[in-house]
Amino acid sequence: MKVLLATALVSLLPFSSAVECSKNEILNKYRVNEFSIGGVSVQDTPPSETKESWWLNICDEHDSKSSIPDQCNVKDIFCGVTSVALPGKESIVTKVMDFTSSVALEVKETAEALSIRLSGAAWGSHILNADIYLQCQEKGSGSLTESSWTDDQNVKLVFSGPFGCLKKGNDNKDGNGDDDNNDKDGDDSDKKPHDGDKNGSKPKGGAGLGSWLVWLFMYATIFALIYLVVTSYMNTRNGSFNDFREEFVDRSTTFATNLPQFAKEVAGKIVNSGSSSQRGGYSAV
Repeated sequence: MKVLLATALVSLLPFSSAVECSKNEILNKYRVNEFSIGGVSVQDTPPSETKESWWLNICDEHDSKSSIPDQCNVKDIFCGVTSVALPGKESIVTKVMDFTSSVALEVKETAEALSIRLSGAAWGSHILNADIYLQCQEKGSGSLTESSWTDDQNVKLVFSGPFGCLKKGNDNKDGNGDDDNNDKDGDDSDKKPHDGDKNGSKPKGGAGLGSWLVWLFMYATIFALIYLVVTSYMNTRNGSFNDFREEFVDRSTTFATNLPQFAKEVAGKIVNSGSSSQRGGYSAV
C-alpha cells in the first residue's frame, strides 16, 4: 500500500524535461523560450515519399507539448519522426528519434545563428547527434529551411524565425548599456566644441614663430648647399671627382667659418637700420 501511494504521489509531481533557459548565459538572451519550433522536410523516394517531422523545445519555461508529434516521448526536448507514404496509401512511421534532457547540450553564438548541439541520443544500438541552427527572422512563426544528414548518426537542421532573434536589451548595445547605438552618456566630454574651439586648444603664438624660424633655417641650409655644389662643380668641371670633392670641402669650410661673422654683420645692419629710422623721427630745435 505504501509503495502504491508513493508511486501515485511521484506521478503527480511535475517534472522538468528541458533546460531552464533563463539561467543559461546564452539562451537567456534569445527568444527561444517564447515560441514552438518545428518543421517538416519532404523528399521524393520513388515510388514513395519520405517525410521527416522535427520538433524542438529545449526551454522548460515554454510549454509546447501540444505541438509535439504523437510518436515522441513527453520527456523529449528534441524529436524527429520519419514516415514513408506510397501513392494512395497511408504513411508508415519508420523511425522515431528521441532526444531527452539526458543528452549533452552545447550552445554557441555565431554570426549567422544560434547554434545548439545535442549529442548522445540512443536510437536502438546507435547514437544520434543533432546540430541545430536558429536564424533570426522577425516576421512569421518560423520554419525549417534546411535538413540534411551528414552521415547515419548526425543530422543538421536550420530553422528560421523569431526564436533565433535576440531579446530587447541584448541587441545593438553600446558602451553605455543603452540601445541608442552611440557611446554618449551625457557628460561634458560629449558636448560639441564652440566655433572658436573646433580644432581643440589653439597653439600659442610662440609655437607659430618657432615653426616659421625652423622652416627659414631649412630653406637657407638647402640654398647654401646648392650654391656650394654648383660653384664647386663650375670650378672643377674639367677635373676629376677628387678635385670636385676638395673644392667642395674647402668652400664648405670657408662658408662655415665666415657664417658667424656674416650673421653678425647682417644683424648689426638690421639693428642700425632700426635705430636710424627711430632717430629720424626727431627734429632738431
